[in-house]
Amino acid sequence: MQFDVLAEQDYSAFVRQCERCFFTQLPEYGEVRAGEGYRVERVGLSEAGKILAAATIVYQPWKKAFLRPGVG
Repeated sequence: MQFDVLAEQDYSAFVRQCERCFFTQLPEYGEVRAGEGYRVERVGLSEAGKILAAATIVYQPWKKAFLRPGVG
C-alpha cells in the first residue's frame, strides 16, 4: 500500500464513485477553501494503482506561526 498526494482528477473520480461521503470530502469543498486562501491537499491510500481511500486536507492557520491540518 502507498500513501500519496492525489491529482484533482483522480480524487474527484474516486469521490464520485463512492456511495456515501461527507460534505467536507467533496471536491467542491476543497475548491472553495482554496479560493479562500487555505492550503488544500487531496491524499489517498492506493494499492496496485487502485485508490482504496481518499481525503481532503485543509490546512488552517493556528497561532500565527503554524498550520493545523483538518481532514475532511
